[in-house]
Amino acid sequence: MEVFRGLAELDIRLSLMPISVDLDMRELMKVNYYRIGIFLDLDCEQSDFVTDQFISARLPFNESYFWLMKTIGSSAPLEMLDLLPLSINAELTLATTATAGAHRYELYDVYNPSYRHGGKLNVTRMGYWDRDEGLSLHMTQYKYKRRGDLRGMVLNFSIVVDFPPANVDMATYLTTPIQKHLDTMHRYNYALTLQLRDYYNFTMNLMRGATWGYLINGTFNGIVGDMIKGIVDVGATPFQFKPERMDVMDYTVQAYMARAAIIFRHPKRQTLNNSFLEPFSKQVWWLTAVVGLINWILLYLTIKMEQRYVGNVQGSTLFTQPESETFLITSAAICQQGLSDTPRVYSGRIVYMSLFLWALLLYQFYSASIVGSLLSEKPRFIRSIKDLAESSLEVGIEDMPYNHDFFRDTFSENEICDLQEIELFGPKHTATCTAKHSPFKKMITYGLRQIVEHGMTQRLGTVWKQKRPLCPESHSSTPTPVSLDEFSPALVMIAAAFSISIFIMLAENLVRRCLRRRRLLTPLFRRASAEKIDSCDETKVSQETDYFLHQGVKQITVFACWDLYERADFARKVVELDLKLAYSPTHPLVADMSKMLKVNYYKLGIVLDLDCPGSEEILRRVTSNRLPYNESYFWMMTTTSDVVPREILEPLPLSINAEMTVVLQGNDGFYSLYDVYNPSYRHGGKLNVTYMGNWSPENGLIVELTQYKYKRRGDLHGMYLNFSIVTSRHDASLQLCIDAAITMNLLRGTTWGYKVNGSFNGILGDMVKGIVDMENGETRRYGIYVILRHPKKNDLSNQFFKPFSREIWMLTTVVAIVNWLLLYLTMKVEQHYNKNYEKKNLGTLDTHPASETALITTAALCQQGLSDGPSLYSGRIVFISLFLWALMLYQFYSASVVGSLLAVPPRFITTPQALLESTMELGAEDIAYNYDFFATHPDPIVLELNKKKLMVNKHRKKAPYFTPEEGLKKVQKGGFAFQVDIATAYKIIEDTFDEDEICDLQEIRLLPPAHTATGTAKRSPFKKMVTYGMRQIVEKGMASRLRHVWHHRRPRCPESHSSLPTPVALKEFSPALLMFATGIAIAIFVMLSENLFRKYYYIVMRDPVHILPVQNGNQEKNERVLSARSVSDVTE
Repeated sequence: MEVFRGLAELDIRLSLMPISVDLDMRELMKVNYYRIGIFLDLDCEQSDFVTDQFISARLPFNESYFWLMKTIGSSAPLEMLDLLPLSINAELTLATTATAGAHRYELYDVYNPSYRHGGKLNVTRMGYWDRDEGLSLHMTQYKYKRRGDLRGMVLNFSIVVDFPPANVDMATYLTTPIQKHLDTMHRYNYALTLQLRDYYNFTMNLMRGATWGYLINGTFNGIVGDMIKGIVDVGATPFQFKPERMDVMDYTVQAYMARAAIIFRHPKRQTLNNSFLEPFSKQVWWLTAVVGLINWILLYLTIKMEQRYVGNVQGSTLFTQPESETFLITSAAICQQGLSDTPRVYSGRIVYMSLFLWALLLYQFYSASIVGSLLSEKPRFIRSIKDLAESSLEVGIEDMPYNHDFFRDTFSENEICDLQEIELFGPKHTATCTAKHSPFKKMITYGLRQIVEHGMTQRLGTVWKQKRPLCPESHSSTPTPVSLDEFSPALVMIAAAFSISIFIMLAENLVRRCLRRRRLLTPLFRRASAEKIDSCDETKVSQETDYFLHQGVKQITVFACWDLYERADFARKVVELDLKLAYSPTHPLVADMSKMLKVNYYKLGIVLDLDCPGSEEILRRVTSNRLPYNESYFWMMTTTSDVVPREILEPLPLSINAEMTVVLQGNDGFYSLYDVYNPSYRHGGKLNVTYMGNWSPENGLIVELTQYKYKRRGDLHGMYLNFSIVTSRHDASLQLCIDAAITMNLLRGTTWGYKVNGSFNGILGDMVKGIVDMENGETRRYGIYVILRHPKKNDLSNQFFKPFSREIWMLTTVVAIVNWLLLYLTMKVEQHYNKNYEKKNLGTLDTHPASETALITTAALCQQGLSDGPSLYSGRIVFISLFLWALMLYQFYSASVVGSLLAVPPRFITTPQALLESTMELGAEDIAYNYDFFATHPDPIVLELNKKKLMVNKHRKKAPYFTPEEGLKKVQKGGFAFQVDIATAYKIIEDTFDEDEICDLQEIRLLPPAHTATGTAKRSPFKKMVTYGMRQIVEKGMASRLRHVWHHRRPRCPESHSSLPTPVALKEFSPALLMFATGIAIAIFVMLSENLFRKYYYIVMRDPVHILPVQNGNQEKNERVLSARSVSDVTE
């Protein structure tokens, strides 16, 4: 009872069944769309009867049944669970407790990847339940991601291969994109299946199916049949969605789009299209024949008159055979030819001249039509299945996808450009399928969705799908030849003329023989032409309710002077249509308009009978209460008048968004409906009344104004609207004014509008005051960017001390000192054991051993050399080892420096955080929104940048806000970052920065791009009109075009710039200059000291005791030696 009471409080249904051997599991566990929770106490006797009967009833352990099995004991009953036919989709939880009556249960998730496929039982701790703490679950990962490792379990897949390979094995054919136009969708989907195999770590047993699977004599064949038999688990071939397959298999993820198309080379011409008879219409040809006939008759009459009054010309066929000769002259004129015979009378010559002028004009139009048709692009008149069926083309069917690769390899350029595709039906989605009620369905679905979201399908599409062969753009400039088919009418015409002339020649010969001197020429023209000229009952409701139902209005308020019967009849019809109704008499008017017409989110229909007394008072009170005539109120004004009462409507403050209909009641229950609006009463607009339809009891409501309201009312007739702009950069608003015929009164706003002391300034303040209707802002994605010249190196990066670490520099110093000491000791040993020391020629290495050996060590480190060297072998060994060690040290040092110069300098200031932590100064564009942005933005990095690098402090007396030109000039010098609108910056950078400076630029986006939009005043009647107009402008590409005009492209760093040598800057070379300057200063100091010592000892050494005797006239040499020894004694 306690369990019953607790579950009833949670609104959970409960069935309590005792364990027995005759449970009807199929009836008891019947599920439809809901899930059943099953609690089984494993400690009860014969609890295994429940699982045995569940299995015997062939009920699955899937997501329809959530099992909770409880047992007392510290370990799970694995021997019992291991026998259950669990699968990857099982929902079985084991609850264990150490002792009976304990308050804490450990919960374990139990499943088997597939008992049928030999999978192993998996028991994982998922959490616990405690009476005090409640339920605590640690396994929060998605089930099929958590159970994703199938540990190499074998699953059966099947694939259809229409073109089995002849030269390679099946695995190579399916995985290698050779001849990828064959079995494209099968191999593509197989590649997806391989990704799925790696994702879930299973082994694929691939079989080949004969077909996908079709219903024949009540059973399926192919892969679908194998799925029904349990042979196949998953189809490696994608399946098209078909109703008959839905009952026997499950679809997962749509990954391939199959297109069936008919492909043919489009004929150049349609039947008789652009042939010799086509340039003129049938009427023009008939008129040409009539005019030619008239010219023939006039020429014949003038010749007959000339014969009568002037006489015949001897030997002229024009006078001997006037009928045929004048006919020949007319035909020659039309064909731009001539004859030698001409009439002599002026009337005949005038007819002759007019005939040739008319024929010349006719020829010009005819030839121009032929040339134009050859130069124009040939129309594609076979575009649909119906056109194809009506054409004379033969059709063949191939049971294969579209073979792009075949056309690319075998078709010429002209043949490719002639190709036309006609889709038999829309693209068909295909999907990987599993057997019906397969436990792997959701696992396959989740895995494939992961593969799709990670971009693998797009990559595999580029591998397996061949792109459509392209027709080169230059092909349109190729001369268009006239084919034999197009020229055939002329050949037929001349062949017919030949036949007719031969026939007439034979007839003439026969007549001449029979009649001898009588000449008879009987031309016969027969023409025939025939033309054939082939030329719901709905429930009737009142026109008011029919109109409001059409507008989607559910609440109606009526202002009228109806009697009780009319009110009751109208109320009955409204209730039948599930509409809400409020009624108020027009006189006396007692309703409070602001309360009665109060709306929130719904629309309110208002019926006003203009024939009632007090109807104008209704309109006056609506206006005085400042209730808008907008889309919240659908007005329907009825009157028995024959015309719309404009005198009542013109004073109303209507706008472009008004919903007002005037109904004129006619005879026999016929009503005429008129749409009434004013572009803007406040802006001096004019009332517009347009017929919108009618209503009658027979036909119901007929609305003829089906165009979108703001497109229909798009012409504002040059009405003035007030726009405001902050800067001089325009966007799509100007295009909107052109399309809607608006006159723009453009004002200059100081700022966009920010709340200061409780009120808005700038454009928003002007909108609140009613001065501005809308702002001429930019409709685009706006990003806050910082631009800087990225430093070449970081602090001390790749300078003279950087190639080696501090430890190596210290070790180098120690080794150099050891080498110096060893050289000094060897020199001292050499001096000690050399008996002829006093007699030999002395060098500085002998006189100054300490400094000279130090100089030798330094020279070795700097890859230099000295003329003096030790004589002993020990000294020379030290000397050689010193130079070898210095050579290796130099090689490593120079290699590090060269490598750093050749490597691409790293960009380490790429994020707002890195900019904050750097020593680089920061400035911002001096524009209104920047002050508000840096001071009020919630992002902590932006606030810290403002505090550390922008705000005035004791070290920064002025906030670093600059114009774009000033800020970018600082960026150009380096060491300065500048926040600026990139649309402004790019043009300045391209004009003023050189190539190296452009390539050094780094952009840092402080925040993701934010969308900006054109704004209107709150509850403006122009909001939807502007929205519709802007959407039309964006959809037609005008916004993109204006962006190209106003948004300058980013300056590009040439690709060749990376191949230029990287110069060493002065900052990087400064340690060498400092070292050199220090050496010079020390040298000067030592020089002065030496000079001082020399002067001092020169005075001391003037004592004769210290002067050596002159030997062999070498007095000058002895003086030098004495001086050197004296200085040596001092320095030593």
